[in-house]
Order: sequence, then C-alpha cells, then structure tokens
Amino acid sequence: DRDVTGVQTCALPIYQSGSALDLATGSYHMWNGFLLDNINLYNDAGNGLAAYFYNDVVPTAFKNKVGGVYDTSTTGYKVLHSGDVIGPSSTFNHTVSDLTNFFGGVDGYVGIAFLNSQTNALNYGWIHIVTSSPDGFPAQVLEYGFNPTGAAVTIP
Repeated sequence: DRDVTGVQTCALPIYQSGSALDLATGSYHMWNGFLLDNINLYNDAGNGLAAYFYNDVVPTAFKNKVGGVYDTSTTGYKVLHSGDVIGPSSTFNHTVSDLTNFFGGVDGYVGIAFLNSQTNALNYGWIHIVTSSPDGFPAQVLEYGFNPTGAAVTIP
C-alpha cells in the first residue's frame, strides 16, 4: 500500500474551537463535539496554537497510543521536517497542550498517531503547517499524509 496524501491549504481560525481533521476521509472542518476526528488545531484561549488528539474519546485500546510526536528534551511537540519518520519507535504524547515549538514562525510538520476512522486501526501520519510569530497565528495547514497499513511513514 502507498501512503495517502492530501492537500488541505486552509487557514487555521484564531478562535477556541479551531479546525478538526480526519486524515482518513480528508474531512477538514470546524471542531464538532459529536465527530471523532484525529486532531483539532486551535487557539488555546488566546494563548497560541494548540492541539487536541482525541485520546479521551477513542476506544480504550487506543487511549494511550494516539497523539503527537513529542520531544522529551524540550517538553513539547516536535517540529518535524522532510525525511523524518513517524512510527512505532516515535515518542507520542496526547496531552492537550500548546504547540510552543511552532510559535516562532515555522514551516514544519506535526507527526501524529491516530485512529483511522475507516479501518479502526492505529495509523501514523504527518500534517504540514506554516505558522507565524509570536503565537503561531496566523497559521495554515498545507497538506497531510499517512500510511493506511499501520506502518511507519516518512515525511516527503
């Protein structure tokens, strides 16, 4: 199987509910509490760009597996780049928190482990975002990709 990619050039809204993305369907929309998406990128009470990974609403088997690639040395979600690999050996965190490593104006990738809505399996993927200083806004999602087999994925 080949990696699935999609183009989602969309501005992230500067409000609390933010924008949610279901990578498997390519659905990108305003956050809705009735939908199970993979990531919600939003403005954390005006403090800056933040992410919610839906770990509290996925089936129990996935609660501690979904999340973003995390850097324990900087205690924040990593800014990834072309060539980086996201997979079972990556360190993930699912804490709802600010993406402070993306605040300064970044053209990079958020790595993600997520529950695929079409297969109910754990998949690995990436979301390409461009942010601005000082708090990550304005920001845009440019594209995304994932491996539907559950294997690791390399950012192109």
